[in-house]
Amino acid sequence: MKISIIVPFYNTHKYLKRCLNSIISQTFKDYEVILIDDGSTDYSYKIAERYKLRYNNIKLYKQENKGVASARNKGVLMAKGEYVAFVDSDDFIHKDYLKRMINVALQTNADVVCCNFYWLFNNEIAIKNYINCKTGLFSNIAALNLVISDTYMQSYLWNKLWKRDLFVSLNIEFPNMFFEDIATSFKLIYYANKVYIMKDSLYYYTQRSNSILHNFSFSTQGDYLKSLAIIKNFLDTHNIYYQTYKSFNFLCCKVMLVLVISLFMIHLQQKSFSSLFYNYKTAFKFILASHRFVTDEEQKMLTNLLKFE
Repeated sequence: MKISIIVPFYNTHKYLKRCLNSIISQTFKDYEVILIDDGSTDYSYKIAERYKLRYNNIKLYKQENKGVASARNKGVLMAKGEYVAFVDSDDFIHKDYLKRMINVALQTNADVVCCNFYWLFNNEIAIKNYINCKTGLFSNIAALNLVISDTYMQSYLWNKLWKRDLFVSLNIEFPNMFFEDIATSFKLIYYANKVYIMKDSLYYYTQRSNSILHNFSFSTQGDYLKSLAIIKNFLDTHNIYYQTYKSFNFLCCKVMLVLVISLFMIHLQQKSFSSLFYNYKTAFKFILASHRFVTDEEQKMLTNLLKFE
């Protein structure tokens, strides 16, 4: 198989058919589909099973509910393709998604190909993402700066085609945390020989009210901050911080701005603001400390300081 498409799912029976129909309708045919049921309690598994029985290139696995990171790790482990693509079960792809992505990968010899995408609201309104305005072929460091700053190329896994060897030969796995894509994508970009960013919008990203982006909790926001420590630790241990410090500082500012809003929303939901400024202070101290802590042991010490009330 040239490409392995990894689709983790958990209780997404309302969207799964649309997702799988977009995959089986691809104009590029040399691919396999790896479906990972992360302990669904609705009709999702039965839907996936029907597709598995009908199409020979679909494989279906089931596991206890361990989270999307665990499901993706299992998908990579089971994949046989030279490249891997991730598709979220509530999203769908253009019929030429694989064809255009693989053609660019082969023509440019890029280990990672990134396309643009649409934001889908209420399953009807598709708005093109205009952030990805830089296109073309980039070195790994140039692309690393783009993905760390989270501007012209975000850390999303699903709008990219990845050389599977990046995961396998380097033993890169997704950590068991929220925002595992932020804590992983930059590593894959760094180890890539070249990265190509396309202007074509080929992926449809569904905005749901219960997605992580709308799930304001201390655990999700804590993991958002922890991703900073993971990135900084990697940059320091690989001696590339001086090449990326502007992008990292920009990300820190963005994270702080997001935390100001999200922590306020959490306290608003709790109808209590007694510890709001304490939590602001905790987040700000963490971001400042993430610039100083370097080693793996110090990184663990740093995350222990992150305690919201």
